[in-house]
Amino acid sequence: MNSKTLLLLGLLVWVIPGFAGGEREAEKKALPGYTGIVHYLEGNVSMDGESLAIGDTVDPGSTLTTGEDSYCEVVFGGKNVFRILESTVAVIDLERGRGNIRVDRGSMAFLLKRLSALDAEEPEFLVDTPSAAFGVRGTAFFVALESPASSYVCACNGSLQVEDAAGGNIQELTGYHHKALRIKKTGDGTFEFSAPGLLYHDDEDMNNLAKSIDETIPWGSREY
Repeated sequence: MNSKTLLLLGLLVWVIPGFAGGEREAEKKALPGYTGIVHYLEGNVSMDGESLAIGDTVDPGSTLTTGEDSYCEVVFGGKNVFRILESTVAVIDLERGRGNIRVDRGSMAFLLKRLSALDAEEPEFLVDTPSAAFGVRGTAFFVALESPASSYVCACNGSLQVEDAAGGNIQELTGYHHKALRIKKTGDGTFEFSAPGLLYHDDEDMNNLAKSIDETIPWGSREY
C-alpha cells in the first residue's frame, strides 16, 4: 500500500466521524423548542426504566425517576427549567401548545420564563398531584407531594392558579418571596387549604436553579 493510499484512508477516518457528529449537531438544533433536554443530573436518574445522561431528550409522556441523593434538571425553550429532586417519580409530557407534569412521588422546583416555547398563542402548563392541580403562566415555584392526600406548593416568585383534585376551591396564589399553600384531602372527601410557611426549599435552591439558565429571580418583600 503506497503512501498516497494511506493518506487517503487517514483522511476518510477523520472526515467520516466529523460528518456524523455534524449530523447529530444539526439534529439537536432542529429539535422543537418545547422538547425537554436533560441539562444536568447527579446520581441515579432514569426515564421509563432506562438510565438517563446529560443531553438526552425527554420523550412526551415518559416517567422520570430519581433515586436517593439524585436529581435531574430538564430545560426546554432555553429559558424554562425544572429540577426533579431526589426520590421523585414524575410523568413529563411536553408537547406543542401544552406542558403537563404529574408528580406521583417526591418534589420538584420550577422556573418558567419562556412558555412561548410551547409554540402556541395561549400555551397551557399544568402540574398535577393526587390532591391538587396548578396552572402556570410563567413563574418560580416549588411542589412537594407530602402524602397521597397532601400536596405542598409555594409560589416562590409569581402566580399560580390552584384548585383541589375535585376541581373546586379555585384560587390564585401569588408570592413575591415565597408564599405557600397546603391542599389536603380529608376523611370525608373534602379538601382543606392551609398556609404552612416555607418548607423543603429556600432562596439558595431557587437561585441555583435560575443560574442554570442564566437568570435571576427578582425577589420582593419577605413573606414567609
